[in-house]
Amino acid sequence: MTVVGAVKLVGAAARKARGAKLQIQLRAMPLFGLPRSGPLHALGTKKSGSAQDTFTGLSADSWAGIMSWRFKKGSRTVASGVERSQPGRAGKARPSPRSRAR
Repeated sequence: MTVVGAVKLVGAAARKARGAKLQIQLRAMPLFGLPRSGPLHALGTKKSGSAQDTFTGLSADSWAGIMSWRFKKGSRTVASGVERSQPGRAGKARPSPRSRAR
């Protein structure tokens, strides 16, 4: 499963985060069980950015992608959030002919 996420600040939030470093972390969240986290992506001092991680060995249709993002100035977080990532796919795109026949 590939989890993809993008962040873009505008208006007052963008002015507040000027000069802050953007960091994004992507997670695969299961229906039941523990999540799998990817590495923290440091994207530099930008107002927008995107990242993606691929998680292998996940069963189809039981996982969702979550993106955590934050803008940091030194040790202080000036803006942060958690969003559902853009839709991804796990497993086959269509059922095989054998599974439909049963």
